[in-house]
Amino acid sequence: MGKKKRAAKSSARAAKVEALELSPAADSPSSYAWPLIFCLFAVFFLRFILQFDDVEKLGSMDLPSFYSASVLAFRDGASPYSYSTLAAVLSGDVSKTYPYLYPPPSLFVFYPLSLLTFAQAKVLVFTINVSLVALLAFLMPLKLCRLDPRRHLGLICLCMGMFVLFGPVAQTVDHGQINLWVLSFLVLFWIQSRSGHSLSAALFLTLAVVLKTYPAMLLPMLWFSGRRREAVFCMSFLAVLILLSWLTLPQGLWDEWLFKIAPSGSYTKAPEGLFAPSTIGNQSINGFFSRLYTVGEWATPIEINPARGAMLATLSAAALVILSIFAAFITRQTPNSLDRAMIVTLPCIFLIAPFSWFHHLVYMLPTLLMLLCARWRGSTLGSLFFLGSTLLLTLTMAFGRMFASELPAALSLWALALFSVLSDRVVLPGAELDTPERSA
Repeated sequence: MGKKKRAAKSSARAAKVEALELSPAADSPSSYAWPLIFCLFAVFFLRFILQFDDVEKLGSMDLPSFYSASVLAFRDGASPYSYSTLAAVLSGDVSKTYPYLYPPPSLFVFYPLSLLTFAQAKVLVFTINVSLVALLAFLMPLKLCRLDPRRHLGLICLCMGMFVLFGPVAQTVDHGQINLWVLSFLVLFWIQSRSGHSLSAALFLTLAVVLKTYPAMLLPMLWFSGRRREAVFCMSFLAVLILLSWLTLPQGLWDEWLFKIAPSGSYTKAPEGLFAPSTIGNQSINGFFSRLYTVGEWATPIEINPARGAMLATLSAAALVILSIFAAFITRQTPNSLDRAMIVTLPCIFLIAPFSWFHHLVYMLPTLLMLLCARWRGSTLGSLFFLGSTLLLTLTMAFGRMFASELPAALSLWALALFSVLSDRVVLPGAELDTPERSA
């Protein structure tokens, strides 16, 4: 009996100790984590906002194209794919309007702009972009990377600072671009799909594909990695939007886009009104081979042969896509198969797009943050090398615009992501929360 009483007292004492350890003590990390996170976010966000001191100049680069296209399609019932007509909408108000290259269903997203003046549209788009910066600054470390403020406070602050102060994010807002819209849709797709909400995940992916087209590469990735419900739902949503655009938008838009706009944006070709693909700012595979095989201000051709340049760019892009899909396929049974597919796909999309500018590097952020938060199984030296490589790529993409280093950095990040997908040495954040059943 004495032994039983002592054992009972010992168990009770252990339970009390455990309860005290789990309780939110006044000096525990959880008591100051959130105030510190919000304070640091306020500092980062204030620094971000102070960059934009002239609202009149905001959105002068890319927003005129979106605004003019919506006005033509919904006010005038005309095609936004005639460059001369598009440029005339804001003639005298802006110095340049770039061509509208997105497929017809994308016009539905821009419909609200047609109800506003251009000045009002600039304020609206700026407000949306800044709001998305605030949303993603919390969403990516806490929901995408699944970091716990009690255990990963330093990593959360690092990710938040990296995101808010990332150079391409500021340029996206300054230009009036929609990269943050697409990034938000992709992140929400990722989170919802990982949680098993296939229908809502497919809806977010559909919106991303409608706006930027190249996220459609995720459809074969989903199919071959075993997430066929999302792929089927997404293709169904796309079919509905294509039908609606054919029935409700001005006639002939699909013919113009399929036979005029899409071919003009193929490798080594330049759409009317846009920069040549050999422009040094174009850091995609197409830009690299265009500088080698076409004539242009920034080109250093080894041979004037655009057809050969297009062929080599196509073969290189196909190799990246095939390797990425193969990696997703052979890791489809792993618990965090979706995370693996996404981190290798996003750099691939940047590389294979015909035009990839500095602001498009925002699509690298999920991969960069996931790798920054990953754990290395192995030697300390290997861990330091992996973390150092990821930090170097992050800093290069954030501030390396003047060095035209985006292409080698993006290619290196894709290779590092591919290694992380295939190697058992890299443990992505939140992997312990996944099970094969949830990932399938």
